Amino acid sequence: MEFLTVGANIGTGDFQIGTKLRNGEMRDSETHSTRMFENADAEEVLSHVLLGYMVRHGIARQVRAVDIQLPNAGCVSAPSGLANVAKPELERTISERLGVHVSVENGLEA
Repeated sequence: MEFLTVGANIGTGDFQIGTKLRNGEMRDSETHSTRMFENADAEEVLSHVLLGYMVRHGIARQVRAVDIQLPNAGCVSAPSGLANVAKPELERTISERLGVHVSVENGLEA
């Protein structure tokens, strides 16, 4: 069984989720609106969307890691629902909910 990594690139208006291939390409990409983070528990919403992606694509048992890219180096300013979430807390919470290693990085161009 091949172990997989799921990537989530969160921008200011939408975000993409996909399975990261060894050559750096993404497969089975989905695009979602960041509006779902407004007035909601961002960690809960993101965990739910990631788990739904893994189940829909039949890869939940193969995923061993999730890499999340957030916009704006140095701080999380968009989308608004993620503005007050610290990276370590986001990593810990989603990792606990999904049962996989989670890494969060800033710096994706918004």
